[in-house]
Amino acid sequence: MGLKWADVDFEYLCITVRETKGKKDRTQPITSELAIDLRRLQSSTLKDGGPFSGMGSRHRVFKEWQRIVELAEIPHATFHDLRRTFCTNLARIGINQRVVQQLAGHASEATTAKFYQHVVDETKRAAIKRLVSGA
Repeated sequence: MGLKWADVDFEYLCITVRETKGKKDRTQPITSELAIDLRRLQSSTLKDGGPFSGMGSRHRVFKEWQRIVELAEIPHATFHDLRRTFCTNLARIGINQRVVQQLAGHASEATTAKFYQHVVDETKRAAIKRLVSGA
């Protein structure tokens, strides 16, 4: 929510995430498609804020999130679940654990492994099944 336009580098296709849980700024890559969408959003909003500056308070955004979760008939979902889903999907498609760690901003691979070991186990089972079936 605190992303500012100054933290979006359109030339190098990355954003700087500030005020992280680990108290360290982190640079994350973005796709060219997202950069195009952000440019479009920037041109239609205040130049001095950020992509989320027009959304109001965090409380308002949280209430809207709850409304969306209820409409989707999801029993329970948090913003953090989006992060978990992102990392789980990366692990599920076979992205190297070190890359998942860096994208998640975890200080160590052990933290990443602890949270995503179930995906690694599923991937191992699928690999053995594929080997046995000859596919």
